[in-house]
Amino acid sequence: MLLPRLLWHAASASAARGTAHPCARRGVVTAAVAGQQRLYIVDMLPMIHKAVALAASNAAVINQQYQQQQHQHAGGEQGAAHQVMAALLDLLRRGQEPPTHMAVVVDVPGPTFRQLKYPQYKGKRPPTPPGLHQQLACVLALVDAAGIPILAVPGVEADDVLGSLAARAARDGFDVMLVSPDKDMYQLLQPRVRILRSISGSWAPYSCEDFAAEYGLQPRQERLWVDVKALAGDPADNIPGVKSIGQKTALQLVQQLGSVDSILQSCQAQQQTEQLQQVKLRKQQLQILASAEGAAAAMFAKQLVTIVTDLKHPPVWQPWSNFELRVPPDGGELAVQRAVNMKLTWTAARLRDLFQQWAKQDSQQAAMAQHW
Repeated sequence: MLLPRLLWHAASASAARGTAHPCARRGVVTAAVAGQQRLYIVDMLPMIHKAVALAASNAAVINQQYQQQQHQHAGGEQGAAHQVMAALLDLLRRGQEPPTHMAVVVDVPGPTFRQLKYPQYKGKRPPTPPGLHQQLACVLALVDAAGIPILAVPGVEADDVLGSLAARAARDGFDVMLVSPDKDMYQLLQPRVRILRSISGSWAPYSCEDFAAEYGLQPRQERLWVDVKALAGDPADNIPGVKSIGQKTALQLVQQLGSVDSILQSCQAQQQTEQLQQVKLRKQQLQILASAEGAAAAMFAKQLVTIVTDLKHPPVWQPWSNFELRVPPDGGELAVQRAVNMKLTWTAARLRDLFQQWAKQDSQQAAMAQHW
């Protein structure tokens, strides 16, 4: 029952109190570095999915490594929590562009507005891997004890919470890193918002310029990724898009004509403009895009694939000081003890080291402040 309780703290309780979780955040601010503030928003579910799948598919290798680090106290499934915490700790200690603020976003169990609009939404997803909820609960318990806000809003997806928080942070002058492997995040890219992906064991930022180079769209056209997905659909989420239009054709249409509205208008006008000729649509594809059914399919899919960026729920609008990375009021003892209780001894040691490092930095900064 730990997972539902944590989500209740992150959603219902925060709506009532205006905080992300029950830990009072009153420690001294750790200064990642003086200067630009950086908010890292961690999309937790893909991270835990990947860790659980890796543990299941390569259990022998992971168990051997994990047991060496954990003195043979834990098995492969528990290794998933270890892998996720190792990644989070790596983010917190990131030497280049380290975070000054952080949030973790998760889904609340129950239907979302997309499922209410389209009951088949995500209907072809495979069953939840065994152990995932248990490992997610372990990670969230540690994140919570470390004083990092866990954000979850009923009725919407974690992507919408992430998108709204990122948009707000960018407006307020933060540099934002979206820690997620999900290509849906492309639509959120802007000069102050980048994606941080784990590639071959290293963290690699992905910017507007990277997106433009990869997909042939101009900088500031990142939101047009929504239009590509609206036309091509999204098999992972069971969104059909427009019949006979795949991602390659959808991308060509968007490159030449821009938004779905512009594409539909051009096709409905039955005029072979220079831009439309560049795409070389088959007659059937042109007829479908020009039809009322094709237009309706594209516009409906666009509603489903568009990440909400203007949520007004209290968890998204709490003070920025709540997201500051700090030594918890108890010095981090609760987080360390929880890791020990979970037999995550490697994680416990790294958490203790991290909090001690932060406390040392705090002392140094306090001394400098008194000097000046």
